[in-house]
Amino acid sequence: MKASIAIKRIAQEHHLTAEALAEITGLPETDFPIYNSKLQLIAPKRHWPHILNALHEYERTHKQENKL
Repeated sequence: MKASIAIKRIAQEHHLTAEALAEITGLPETDFPIYNSKLQLIAPKRHWPHILNALHEYERTHKQENKL
């Protein structure tokens, strides 16, 4: 559950669309439907660690770019 919450937090914090999430993670857009401005994470749980790692990397990169 913690992975799901972290994934949703990062997506919301950075205003990521399903398209952006698919690009960041390499998974299909259909794994990241957004309803009522909330991410509905339907990707299989076995992919959650990969998704979370990719989003952490995105977050690190994004923060470094803002510092420059």
